[in-house]
Amino acid sequence: MGSTALSGGGNLAITNGDGGIVGYVQQGASAYSAYDKLTNFNPGKYMAPGYAYNTGWSGADSVLNTQVGSAGGTIGTYGAGALGIAGGAYSAYTGLQRGGVGGYTQAAGGAATAGLSAAAMAGMAVPVYGWIAAAALTVLGALLPGQKPSDRTGAATFYSNDPANPSIGGLNGDRYSQENRDQARAIGAELMKITDQIGQKTGLGRSVETAYRVEYGARDGLNVYLGTDKLHGGADEEGVTAVTQAFVSRMLQQAMAQAPDANVRQIIGATGVADPDKTIENLDWYKNTWQVMQKPLEQTRSGLEAFEAQLEQIKAPFQEVIDKSASLGLATDELVKRQQEAADYARRQVGIGYDQSMWQAQGRGYVQTAREIRTNYDTNADLYRSVGRNAEDLYNAQASQLLGSLSVDQLRDVAREFRGLDDAMANIADSMLAYKEATEAATEAQQKAIQNQQTRLGYWQASRSAEGRDYISSVENVRTNWAENGASYAAAGLDPDRLYWQQLRSELNGLSNEQLRDVATSFRGVDDAAANLAEQMLALGGSAAQVAEDLAKRQQAEQTVAGTLGGLTDFIRSMQTDDSSLLSPQAKLSLLERDFNHLGSRAAAGDFDAISELTSAAGNYRNAAREYYGSSAGFGVAQDRILSVFDSVGSISADTLTNSAMASIMKDSTEKLGDRVVASQDDLRAEIRLLRLEISALVDD
Repeated sequence: MGSTALSGGGNLAITNGDGGIVGYVQQGASAYSAYDKLTNFNPGKYMAPGYAYNTGWSGADSVLNTQVGSAGGTIGTYGAGALGIAGGAYSAYTGLQRGGVGGYTQAAGGAATAGLSAAAMAGMAVPVYGWIAAAALTVLGALLPGQKPSDRTGAATFYSNDPANPSIGGLNGDRYSQENRDQARAIGAELMKITDQIGQKTGLGRSVETAYRVEYGARDGLNVYLGTDKLHGGADEEGVTAVTQAFVSRMLQQAMAQAPDANVRQIIGATGVADPDKTIENLDWYKNTWQVMQKPLEQTRSGLEAFEAQLEQIKAPFQEVIDKSASLGLATDELVKRQQEAADYARRQVGIGYDQSMWQAQGRGYVQTAREIRTNYDTNADLYRSVGRNAEDLYNAQASQLLGSLSVDQLRDVAREFRGLDDAMANIADSMLAYKEATEAATEAQQKAIQNQQTRLGYWQASRSAEGRDYISSVENVRTNWAENGASYAAAGLDPDRLYWQQLRSELNGLSNEQLRDVATSFRGVDDAAANLAEQMLALGGSAAQVAEDLAKRQQAEQTVAGTLGGLTDFIRSMQTDDSSLLSPQAKLSLLERDFNHLGSRAAAGDFDAISELTSAAGNYRNAAREYYGSSAGFGVAQDRILSVFDSVGSISADTLTNSAMASIMKDSTEKLGDRVVASQDDLRAEIRLLRLEISALVDD
């Protein structure tokens, strides 16, 4: 048994002397540790000795955790590690047999570059390998165990048409190094395997036709010569990786020129070789997807056929060990049992996959998630505790987060599914179910009450609208807004009472006295504030709308009375001036001249009311002067008098006229109630007195 330092800084035992499977298990774990250094991907937890599986199914756990050999490995760690690496690739298996750094690295890289997956069978999770990283592992694996490169360069020249007979050379004399020559030959051999695999992937059916020279030494590092191209890297993992990637790119270029399939040439040309991983990925897709889908359906393999092929891959490494054990006279019964257990476990995984698909199809993906929570707890609880963490707290938090998002029916489903399998999960589901049922019942009752209230409110609003009493609903809405939103207003620093009174006054001010009485009656005992305000408005004469309506009616009545009295006054005046008047033409002229002079004086002073009446008065005065004077000079004097007044009006400033008109308009709105009627009565009495005086004068004559 030996010990080798890994990339993580620790040591892991490497052995092939155990006589059983354990050596391969541990070498597989070491290979993944080296692989992790190149790719930052570490699926090694599935194959680390001492790892305990807990899938939730006791039968599966019993198989996976069955110890094999004396070093602590189990069938589960073996199945995820060396088994997956060796499946379908004899070169990987023989690499494990070889042992040492070169052996285990060759095993990991060989399995990956062969297109195989070191599947973590417990979870059916297949790690994704970068092809270049895996190829670099195979080249790195060619380095012999325990050998350090000297500065004595060794060389090997390979030809793809005769790969078994390379030309070996290098420095001679004091600088001769057989070890470096062996290293150069081993590296060249692994590169030839890469040319063979690229040839297979590109449809050549053979290695890419090529020739190259490998030189290896501490001073010059690793150099690969391809024609006039020199690929250089250091004598370490990074240098090997760089040279390997460049070598793969050159092989892809050469394969492109040699490939018989035009589609392969097209794919390499379209993808380029700067990212060989991408190019090889596209070539694999072409072969495994595009070409397969071109075939008629009956030519594709069924799922059962594919699975049977996988089973053969699983059984193959066991069979190798069984056959070798038999040839050495060792017992094989337990190995045969383990082979069958591994196959049975794979079959159970198909059933688990079916169950998971069925859960998803039934909309029960939450069942799968709940099982994964339990699996994580069983798998990592001790690990969490070892770093001072509470595994139960994490389990409860994850379960509560999942179950808290489920419906009542889904919680019942989880409680039934996990009772007896994971009682902790079932208990959490039952607890949340009881809480959610109570909460939903309370919510349903509240929603029903709100719905009933809205139904009643809608009914009464419709009834009031039919009665012409929409104002009752409007007042009710003011109260409802205050009750429902008052707390929110107050929390925001606002005064809900102020808004209530503003809205209430606005609503009541638009009502008549009859409607105010209706509000006072309807809201007494329901909203006393609204009822009280309605009564106060009634005591003060009603609402603003009612007061305005009453005022408008009184103003209309006064206008009617004033108009009637004005008509009487005009009639009395006409008795003095029309054709039936008892007055002489001279008396008529004197009366109308007096009216014109009175209006003319006011009009000349800018009185807009007088100006409005001036045309009528001037016309009457002119007609009376014509009747009395005829065409004599007196009539001309009268006309001059009219023109003089009109000239005076025409010289009044625009501002004076505008202000006078405004005063006339405002007088109607500011005049006290009754003033217009009193003035009309005064005018009527004055005209009657004047008429009586004139009649008395006529009688005396």
